[in-house]
Amino acid sequence: AERDVQLPSGTNSLMLASREGDRGSVAVLLARGASPSVANNAGKTALHFAAERGHRSVARQLVEAGADVNARTQTL
Repeated sequence: AERDVQLPSGTNSLMLASREGDRGSVAVLLARGASPSVANNAGKTALHFAAERGHRSVARQLVEAGADVNARTQTL
């Protein structure tokens, strides 16, 4: 897993792994230096993706790694 793979939307590998609840990939990406507080073009972070899908253990991993618990998405 590469930490800097990014889709045109700004969504990166850590966000995708968080959305899927993949604790192992999240751990590897964080260990390789992926930032848990980077946001995509809509302002969503990996923590948003994990929380939306109810992946509590991944959310905990991200918070322990320094995710911004006060990050907000962009509003229209």
